[in-house]
Amino acid sequence: MKSEHDVQCDIIQELLPLYADEELSKPVQEMVRQHLEECTSCRLELEEYKEPLFKNIDLKDYPGAKMKPFMYLLPSFKSVAWLCILVIIVGTGSLTIAAYNLGKSVSLQNPIYSRAIKEDLFVQVHKTKKLGPYEITLSRILLDNTQTVLFYNTNPAISEDDGIIITVRDSGERVYESLSGFSYGSKEHVLNLQPVDSNTKELIIEFQLEGTPAAETFSVPVDPIPVLASTSKWWPGITREFGLVRADLESVVLGLTKSEVNIRTLWPLNQQIRGIGFGLMPPQGPVIGEDGRVLSASGSFFRVAGALPDNRYYASLLDTTNRRQIGLNTIGFQTDSVSGGVNVTFEFDPIQEPASYMVFTLPNLYLYETIDGADLEVTIEDGQERLINQNIGNGSREVIIEKVVKEGQRLLIEYTLPWAEETSYPEYLPEIVLRSPEGFERQGRIISTMNNHGVIEVYPGDESTLTLGLKSLGTMLQGEREYELQIPTSY
Repeated sequence: MKSEHDVQCDIIQELLPLYADEELSKPVQEMVRQHLEECTSCRLELEEYKEPLFKNIDLKDYPGAKMKPFMYLLPSFKSVAWLCILVIIVGTGSLTIAAYNLGKSVSLQNPIYSRAIKEDLFVQVHKTKKLGPYEITLSRILLDNTQTVLFYNTNPAISEDDGIIITVRDSGERVYESLSGFSYGSKEHVLNLQPVDSNTKELIIEFQLEGTPAAETFSVPVDPIPVLASTSKWWPGITREFGLVRADLESVVLGLTKSEVNIRTLWPLNQQIRGIGFGLMPPQGPVIGEDGRVLSASGSFFRVAGALPDNRYYASLLDTTNRRQIGLNTIGFQTDSVSGGVNVTFEFDPIQEPASYMVFTLPNLYLYETIDGADLEVTIEDGQERLINQNIGNGSREVIIEKVVKEGQRLLIEYTLPWAEETSYPEYLPEIVLRSPEGFERQGRIISTMNNHGVIEVYPGDESTLTLGLKSLGTMLQGEREYELQIPTSY
């Protein structure tokens, strides 16, 4: 049987990577330091972590390459989430450590939770209830000012035939809508919801087994104030003009799990104006009736692959204090049914370090006007490539469809704008749609551009006979896209 000292050494040696990287809380950091002063074997272990993994390889011929300490090369060491939250109990002549192991939580290995783990901002629940054939364990809740995050487990794993409906409300009966969710092995689950009201004192979380009367409720006392004190939300109130389009930078939210920049755009209500496009995103706008009133509104969002895209086509956020580019994840659109404008939310990674200044840059903006062009019917099977070379534009605004390629349920459309100016980024972008005999449209999305050429991606499903149409054409707008922002001192 191991001695008390050996048990302490085992725990300390698991903490050494985080100790070396200064990612432990102050009490735990001090506890490890005191142990190292008295323990030679643990000090030697710490030195080994600092040694390069490959000592005899010369990387001078590889620009930008750097030797990394061994601990950076092991995911289980670098992930803060896998380790532990420690409660230190000091007794007479001995030190006892009660550790709660987070290593079983795959979801917490996501780096967006590292700051919440470091600052111990989770609401710990760890309660289990029976729901039909399942045990539901609500493990923890994170109250962020950008979203509320529920972490729960099911045992056994959720069957493909079953579904669980989760309803979250506060004691004032306000219900918080779900935003997204993730599952790991059908046992560990994460649910993202709207952020809770700052005055909320209790959350009532109901789990219901879909199609059955089985339901269980967890009542959890909460306090959003500590998280609000560690995060920031402010309203810069900056307005910019881009030709006919007005863009208001309404709010900025720096949360624990993500950062948000919210823009509100307005333009004259006109049937000929299809909407506004942000970079390569499809145009967004309401349906306008003949009387100039808004007939319908809609919402959508797009995930951005590759965290640091070109800010001419997407948005960018720069933490100038720490000289870090913040990764962009999603762009969400919501049409305003009253004003006819579009509210846009750019979601970035969280800013993990204290910062004073940042720069937000809008992508190129395009105002799309409706086009009366000729439809093009194409018959194509999976795996085929068809050369087209046909105009679907009108008058002086030609849009040449050069080629279409079908890959499974994805259709790639290559186009050329022969009249467009040769520039490093396009001054014009087409909105090409697939039209069905019933009048439904599938909107294409531009996935690449080069001068006056581009490729559009659209998903027609299993259909082999397709009708392509040019719905609108976007003209790039001129205006100042960069916003220098001072972060409030509370952050």
